[in-house]
Amino acid sequence: MKICPKCNSTYKDDVFMCAECMTTLKNADVDSGEISEKFFEKEEKKEKRISFINKLLIPLYYLIYLPLATMCVIKETEILIVMIIFAFCPLLYYLSVFKPDDLFYLEHMFKINNIEEAEPSYWYVFTTKLGGYISLILGIFMAAYLWFTI
Repeated sequence: MKICPKCNSTYKDDVFMCAECMTTLKNADVDSGEISEKFFEKEEKKEKRISFINKLLIPLYYLIYLPLATMCVIKETEILIVMIIFAFCPLLYYLSVFKPDDLFYLEHMFKINNIEEAEPSYWYVFTTKLGGYISLILGIFMAAYLWFTI
């Protein structure tokens, strides 16, 4: 069954032109269920791609961080504690980007009586994820800064 996009008249599948308004019906036979299904498939693929890239940032961080940290510790052994602290930046990143709801519950579990029913706001989730990205960048820059200043 085809529906005219201009006047909403219905026709059989073999009709190519609307008798009411003379609009061609060759593209009008697309089912709205197919359109929404394709849209959700694209969105799911996009989310998987973004998740993969976000997870790929953790080994990339260590690929850059570990040689810098090793060189800093070789130059000066007192810096080891600072370098160990920055080794946990990917953990903070992972929790911030992939588990912002869990961080919300940890942060507010003693402040809110019915925490199970509370939902973090979009602003909270956005700023938590942004903080995760900043923690990765901060870890790399601090390792590079310490290596160049020692």
